Amino acid sequence: MSRQMHLGALLFSSGHHGAAWRRSGSTVSQVGQIDYFEKLAQLAEGGKFDTIFFADGQSIMGGYYGGVSYFLEPITCVTAMARKTHHIGLVPTISSTLYDPYNMARLICSLDHISHGRAGVNVITSMFDEEAQNHGLSKLPNHADRYLRADEFIHTMIELWDSFPASAIINDAEHDRWLDSSLIHEINHHGDFFDVKGPLNIPSGPQGRPVIFQAGASHQGKNLGAKYAEAIYSVACDIRESQAYYQDIKKRAAEFKRSSGIPAILPGLVPYVGSTHEEARRRQSELDELLPP
Repeated sequence: MSRQMHLGALLFSSGHHGAAWRRSGSTVSQVGQIDYFEKLAQLAEGGKFDTIFFADGQSIMGGYYGGVSYFLEPITCVTAMARKTHHIGLVPTISSTLYDPYNMARLICSLDHISHGRAGVNVITSMFDEEAQNHGLSKLPNHADRYLRADEFIHTMIELWDSFPASAIINDAEHDRWLDSSLIHEINHHGDFFDVKGPLNIPSGPQGRPVIFQAGASHQGKNLGAKYAEAIYSVACDIRESQAYYQDIKKRAAEFKRSSGIPAILPGLVPYVGSTHEEARRRQSELDELLPP
């Protein structure tokens, strides 16, 4: 039986390498221009990529990335990119620690409608206290609580996406009925972190449910991805480590009664492109030399 490789493009600033913004001919001056990202999306779509993934954070990064940080808000950005593409999946990153599930369910469902069924969402738990301090918190909750909240956050989003099926819109002008309200239901979610009555005030998109992505290497992170994600971003230093991660995730997913093909595992790669192996190595070395000591 044939197998198909899935390709996703991580769009971050002018390149993922920490010194990419310093190289000659860098695109760093374009990272605030939407047409730059629209062109990258069109390039990835033309190359038959499955999806584009937009990373995000809630504070200025600095540090390793020097003066380069996050710029455009990801949902806004990929919504604009949706209007310039036709087939490629669109995956913004959102923080389950710093957002609430109702607003996020509505935003991602809107993206699904605008893109004609190409929306996904990468759910993270945030990493830095500086992010929390921009949202009325002195620091992030501890790791365990962040993942408990993330589990409830995703569960509540899914409930909301299911609460207003598109089939409820009947457009019966003759009897003054736009909706069949019997198909719409409150979710009445009361959890440890969220109280949400529902239903969502936007009907389900063309996919029904947007595609959930996740990335996590801890025990709780792996469980979250195995439980909910259709695809997981992973990082490994060699093939043995990659295989061990894959087998671990698939075992956990089976314990959650997921089908054998879900979630897909997408290992992270940072390519250096040249006409020969030696040229690619040289380009990597040139970038490495631009890193701060």
